[in-house]
Amino acid sequence: MKYKIACDHPDLTKSIRLIKSINTSEETTLSNMSTMKRVQFAVSDEMNHTAASIYGSEFCPNHPTYKVVSWCSTHEISICMVCFKLDHAKCKGVEPLEEAIKSTNSKAELKSLRQRVEETRNIFKRLVKDRNHNIDALENQKDVLKADVKTFKERIYQHLERLEYRLEKEIDLALDRHKHKLEDQIFEYNQRDGTLASLYNDLIHINEDSTENHTILFLKEANVVQRKEEEFLKGDVGSLKNINLQLKMDETVRKVVDVPTIANVKMVESYPTNPPDLQSLSKDDKQTESMLIKVEESVKEYNMDKFKFVFERDIDIKPTFSTNALVPEVTGGMILPDGRLFVVDKVNKRLLGYTAKGQLAKETFMEYEPYAMTYLDVNRFYLTVPSQQCIEIRDYGALQYSEKIDIKHHVSGISSYEDTIAVVCENFGIALLDQTGTMVNKIAMKGNKEGPLHLLGKTICYAESKKGTIHVLSVSGEIKFTTTVKGLGYVQGIAVLRDSSFLVSRSSPGNKVTWHFSPDGHQQALREEFESFKSPRSITYEKKLKKLFVANGVRTISIFREV
Repeated sequence: MKYKIACDHPDLTKSIRLIKSINTSEETTLSNMSTMKRVQFAVSDEMNHTAASIYGSEFCPNHPTYKVVSWCSTHEISICMVCFKLDHAKCKGVEPLEEAIKSTNSKAELKSLRQRVEETRNIFKRLVKDRNHNIDALENQKDVLKADVKTFKERIYQHLERLEYRLEKEIDLALDRHKHKLEDQIFEYNQRDGTLASLYNDLIHINEDSTENHTILFLKEANVVQRKEEEFLKGDVGSLKNINLQLKMDETVRKVVDVPTIANVKMVESYPTNPPDLQSLSKDDKQTESMLIKVEESVKEYNMDKFKFVFERDIDIKPTFSTNALVPEVTGGMILPDGRLFVVDKVNKRLLGYTAKGQLAKETFMEYEPYAMTYLDVNRFYLTVPSQQCIEIRDYGALQYSEKIDIKHHVSGISSYEDTIAVVCENFGIALLDQTGTMVNKIAMKGNKEGPLHLLGKTICYAESKKGTIHVLSVSGEIKFTTTVKGLGYVQGIAVLRDSSFLVSRSSPGNKVTWHFSPDGHQQALREEFESFKSPRSITYEKKLKKLFVANGVRTISIFREV
C-alpha cells in the first residue's frame, strides 16, 4: 500500500490528529471513573496552555525528521512511514490522513469536543469539591467522636466512683461485723482467764495447815473448774487462727477489665448504585451527596439500667386435691392484655388460669405433659405437647381441648406475633405457622434441642436450654448473632423487651441467674430485681401492660411492673 503525504491542508491535518488524540484520552478517563475511589492530582502553571500546543504536531514524536502520514486506530497514535514499516505494518486499523480529511467535519468535531472537555473538567472540579467536603466532614466527625469518648470515659469514672463507694461500705461493714465478734471473744476469754487466775492464786496460798477434808473439797471443786475450761478450749472456738479480709472480684467485671479494647473506629464509604451520569453530575449538586465518606460511630454502650422492674405480688402455684401432690414445675405461661394469667404445670399435667388479681379461676388436667403456650386472639391459645409432637388449640373460657396441629417433631418453646406462630421443633429447627396451623416457613437448625422462644416483629430469640446458647435470627432465617449465657444450669425462659433487649432466666442451684442482654447481644448483666430467685423458670413480658412474670423456683409466680 502506498501513502501520500497530505501537505495541502496542514491546519486540517493538525485538527484531525488533535480530535482523535483527545477523544482517546477522554474515553480512557471516563471508562475509569466508574471504579475510581480516590483521585489525587496537582495542576501546575506549566500545564495551563492550549491543547494545540500539546497535541497535533505534524512531526513524528519517535522520528522527528519525518512527518506523520497515518493514524493507527489499533494503538491510537499518529505514525510516520518509518513507524509503519517498523511497528505497524500488521495493524488493521491504519488510516491515511488524506482519507480522514475527506470524512471529517473539523468545525463540528472541534465544537463537540470542546463541549465534552468542558463537561469532563466540571466533573473533576466537582470531585475535588466533594473530596474537600469529605475532609471537612471527617474533621467534624472526629470532634464529635472524641466528645463521645470523653463522655463515655466520664460515665465509666462516675460508675467506678459509685462502685468504689459501695465496696468501701462493704469493707467497713465486714470489718465491723468481724471486729465486734472478735471483741466479744476477747471479753469472754478475759473472763475465763480471770476465773483461772483466782483459782491459781488460791492454789498457791492454800495453807498446809488446812484440814484434810478442806483440802480435798478444794481440789475437787478446782478440778471441775479447770476441766470445763479445758473442754472449752478443745472446741474450734478455742483454736488459734488468723482472720483476713479478702476482696473477691466478680468474674464478669474482671473480664471487662481485661479486654484489650472496648471499641474501634472504621471508615465507611458509600457510593451511588450506578456510575454517575456526566451531565447530571456536573449540574446536580445532590447527586454527589451520597458519595460523602461517613465515619461509623462504634463507641457505643447500651444502658443496662434503661428498664426497671418493681415487685408487685406473688402467686402461689399449689397442688390441689385433684392432683397427685407432685411439686409443681412451671415451664410456660402468659399474661393477657387484660391482666389474666395462664400457667403450664408440666409435672402435674395441668393448666391453671388466674384472674388479674391473682385468684385461681380455672384448672384443667391433660393426658400428656404440656410445655409452653401462646395466643393470637381473645378466643383461643396454642399449647405445645412434646411427647405427642403436636400443638393443641384450646379455648380461654374452660381451657378445654378444641383441635390440634400435628408437627411430627418434638415441640417445646412457642411464641406468636400478629398472625404468625413460631415453635421450636427438635432436630428440625423453627417452624413458622399461620393462625390456621399451616406451615409458612421453616428455619433449619440441625441438632437443636428443647428450649424457650420469643417472637417479636421480624425477630426470633431462641435459647437451647442445655447448651445455654441464644440464637437471634430473622423470620426469613438469617442469623443476626449467637451468644452464650454465663453460669451453670439450664436456660428456662426468655423474654424480649420493648427495645429488643431481652431477659434470660437460667435455672441453677444459686442466686443471680436472670440476665439482661443488650439488643446486639454484646453486653449482659445480672438483674438486681431478681437476685432473690433461687431457680427461675418461665419468664414472660406483656408489652401493653409493661408487666413481667417469672416462675420463681417451682412453686411461685412473681409479678413485676416496669417503672
